[in-house]
Amino acid sequence: MNKTSTILQNFSIINDPRINRTKKHTLIDIVVLSVCGIICSCESFTEIESFGKLKFKFLKNFLELKNGIPSHDTIGRVLSIIEPKELQKAFFAWVKDNVEILPGEIISLDGKFVKSSYGASKNKSRSIFGMVGAWASEAGISLGQLKIDFDNILCVMKVCQPHRQYEYFFHR
Repeated sequence: MNKTSTILQNFSIINDPRINRTKKHTLIDIVVLSVCGIICSCESFTEIESFGKLKFKFLKNFLELKNGIPSHDTIGRVLSIIEPKELQKAFFAWVKDNVEILPGEIISLDGKFVKSSYGASKNKSRSIFGMVGAWASEAGISLGQLKIDFDNILCVMKVCQPHRQYEYFFHR
């Protein structure tokens, strides 16, 4: 575990797809504000904006926020154009650097098949798919979640391999 890694360092790897002349807020401000808001139970862009306004003084300690807190519309628009895999990679790198999973820690797996995923369309040959998640009990954190096809259940076995469950979710 590398305790010197900060949320700003990990999320700064995300590419900003916006046009330079239209940027009023930095990408890192929007992403970190959103992550902090979600960790604090925000469930919408409006709630993230409200969280930012309430915690502005605190956030200003590590974010630039030169134009204040972005509006909920800006937050939603910017997050919708970020490459999801880049955001996921940055988030998992941050968690991996700051959460220690001890050898022998219990990793709980939870799998569910998505209702109506089989035969929902006229093409009945489509396979059933589900979601598998892993939870580190002692650390109290989700290690990740994967969409799986019914015929790809072998990925669950990969998750269960000793010393590989953590690496599998973070390098998927």
